[in-house]
Formats: sequence, structure tokens, C-alpha cells
Amino acid sequence: MTEKNLADCSAVVECDPPRTGLEEPTHPSIIRHWRYFGLTIAISLAACRSAAPSPSKAPATPTLIPPVASEPAAGICAGPDSSPAPRVEVNVDIPDPRCLRVLPDQSLIVVNRTDVEILVRLGPYEIRIAPGAEGPLPAPFGSYLAPGVHVVEAEPYAGPELVLAESW
Repeated sequence: MTEKNLADCSAVVECDPPRTGLEEPTHPSIIRHWRYFGLTIAISLAACRSAAPSPSKAPATPTLIPPVASEPAAGICAGPDSSPAPRVEVNVDIPDPRCLRVLPDQSLIVVNRTDVEILVRLGPYEIRIAPGAEGPLPAPFGSYLAPGVHVVEAEPYAGPELVLAESW
């Protein structure tokens, strides 16, 4: 109602009562707004319910880290080494060997042949090795790596490639 209509309200027998804000919305755009709002809330609640994890009776299997390649960049790989923990050396120029074939039940020993501490990373494992020292990666490759080519990071230098085979 305009101000003029409000002034005439006293003369009109059927005048609209004052609004309290609790009345049912009647304007089409307000009705559409509330329907859209209600639909949005319903969809959100349904999405939350479906996103909840369902209990599983099957034991969780460890996720293996996928290989970076199927064939090594180095071309020819050393190995297989029959020891339970083959050794690789990190040098200032290139690692020795550049590439090593390994089996799932083997682990790795890294030897630091540089003058600085190196940070060695493979999968979820990370170790710091002082100059001239060596350090083991603690778990067998098959417990965290999928078969294929994996790169041993040896910051600040280059690390070797490992080719994990299922068997020889």
C-alpha cells in the first residue's frame, strides 16, 4: 500500500491488517525463493548423509604407491642383488648404480658419498644421512611400493631409480 492508501484506510471498511512478518508469503517471487531454499537444504542434507562412511567388515588393505614409469630412464639396471638390503651410493654427480632391480621383500641401504647431509625419500619414508654415513630405509619395498619404476630422492643430489619386480 502507498501512503495515500494508508491515509484512506480509515475510510475503507475492509482494510488490510498490519503485517507482523509471521504471515504466509503470497508473492510469487517469495514463494519461489523459499521453495529454492528448501530444496537446497534438502539436497545438502541428503549429500551429507550419503557422504558418511559406511562401516566395512573387510580388513583395510594398504595402498601401494604407484610407479612413476614402467621402464627406467637409465636404460640398463643393475641387479638383481641377492642381499636382503642392496646398497646404493649417492654421489655429487650421479648415483651408483643409477638404476637397481629389486624384489618386494628387499629394503634399501643408502650411502652418502658427498660432503653434505642428504635427505633421502622413498614412498612414505624419509631419512637424513650425514656425509660419509649410511642409512637404511626401514621396510620391504613390497609393503609400500607397487611394481614398476620408483625414484629414490636424495636432496640436494640425484638419487637412483629402483625397478621393483614381483619376481625374477
